[in-house]
Amino acid sequence: MGAYKYLEELHKKKQSDVVRFLLRIRCWEYRQLPSVIRLTRPSRPDKARRMGYKAKQGFVVYRARIRRGNRKKPVNKGIVYGKPVNQGITQLKPNRNLRSMAEERVGRKCEGLRVLNSYWVNEDSTYKYFEVVMVDPAHNAIRNDPRINWICNPVHKHRELRGLTAAGKKGRGLRQKGGVANKTRPSRRANYKRRNSISLAVSDSRAQQLSCTAGVAQTLWTASAVAVFLHLGLMQLGRAQLAMFSMWASEGVCNLFVEFQTSHSRGRQIQPSFTSVQGQSGYRSNPVWRMFQWRTCSTAMQLAGQGFAT
Repeated sequence: MGAYKYLEELHKKKQSDVVRFLLRIRCWEYRQLPSVIRLTRPSRPDKARRMGYKAKQGFVVYRARIRRGNRKKPVNKGIVYGKPVNQGITQLKPNRNLRSMAEERVGRKCEGLRVLNSYWVNEDSTYKYFEVVMVDPAHNAIRNDPRINWICNPVHKHRELRGLTAAGKKGRGLRQKGGVANKTRPSRRANYKRRNSISLAVSDSRAQQLSCTAGVAQTLWTASAVAVFLHLGLMQLGRAQLAMFSMWASEGVCNLFVEFQTSHSRGRQIQPSFTSVQGQSGYRSNPVWRMFQWRTCSTAMQLAGQGFAT
């Protein structure tokens, strides 16, 4: 076994005399130092390397001190002016674990660095101590290393504040698999919104189909409008009708086919009405053979002779 393997096996026996003495001496030293302090080297090099630390430029190690126990409610004089169900002060449990809080405090102190990972180093009756491995995304040694330069992307800014580190994912319940984590992915809030909202979005295949249909409809609509002009006789159209047809032809209404029908209540006046392609099937949905439907007793030549009513 190598030296790091011996250190790993040594820390697995925390109740041994050697480790207990070492932790007690180090804990006394940690209490005399600030709550967040930079280290020259990690206290547990074997654990730091398993967390991604490398003894090279661009890697920094910080130690953070977090108070143990529950979290008191921050109210003045311990008074909650509300219902009795909300009057708890001391027995409130935090949603996040202490290791995630330590990463947050170090990340706020070193805004230009990125949090890679963290690990436990010591604890006493009042505090827990964690060491956080930080990475400098602006250092050339980091940017040129293909194994760690992924953290230089802007999307990894303040990973610790968004629960993207190992401690954050554990606190969010993302270390579980199977039925236990049915409502935790991608997050509890996103999962709740997905299950409690109605989506009217169109799938990719359906959107592509509609776009193709719209293109065909627009082309056929323009060509058919010209054919109708020639069939009915352009000379018999008034200026208002000609302007209306020109506007419709230039806009090229998507997914809509024009259908001319006769309003029997108003005589032989031809009124344009639009019919959607969606919901049609068979012979009626074919844009080539069923572009126009004439609902009138007269033939197309008779309509062309009568013209539009002005």
